[in-house]
Amino acid sequence: MSDILLVSPDGMLGRAFLERFALRGTAISTIAYPAIDLRDEASIARALGGRPQVVLNCSAWTDVDLAETREADAAEVNGHGVGRLARACASIGATLVHFGTDYVFDGRATEPYPVDAPIDPQGAYGRTKALGERLLRESGARHLLIRTSWLYAPWAKNFVKTIATIAAQRDELKVVDDQRGRP
Repeated sequence: MSDILLVSPDGMLGRAFLERFALRGTAISTIAYPAIDLRDEASIARALGGRPQVVLNCSAWTDVDLAETREADAAEVNGHGVGRLARACASIGATLVHFGTDYVFDGRATEPYPVDAPIDPQGAYGRTKALGERLLRESGARHLLIRTSWLYAPWAKNFVKTIATIAAQRDELKVVDDQRGRP
């Protein structure tokens, strides 16, 4: 096993990291569900058995709308799962790089949120991600929390790709204008 373990190389973010590491010739190890399941401590322990120095957690429940009706399921991955992974990293001295979201804020800002802005999620997805942040901080693991807003790539479903496709098909677009993001 290399010193870097990339969790979930098959998602949009994980694939982007995988490609960047490959371009730079950096050796990494990868693991994806079901070989690692953030809902299962034993699977996390097995995944970290090679004692990586850095764990990049690119896994998440990302279906914002479905989280509204399945919040407990989303919390198992985005909240408690992050806590489990963080505690496992702490136990082996690994640094956890975890990706959060701007959904932990209230959504009312007119400029970028400072990192210490009060957390006040307005929906289930944001609450599950805020839980993960809290459990990460409480775990005692060395960590880096990176909050993102709009992820996009030439692959996978994302807002930029959707708008580009629709723009190629129509003369006029109707798009929500009450959200701000930073791709």
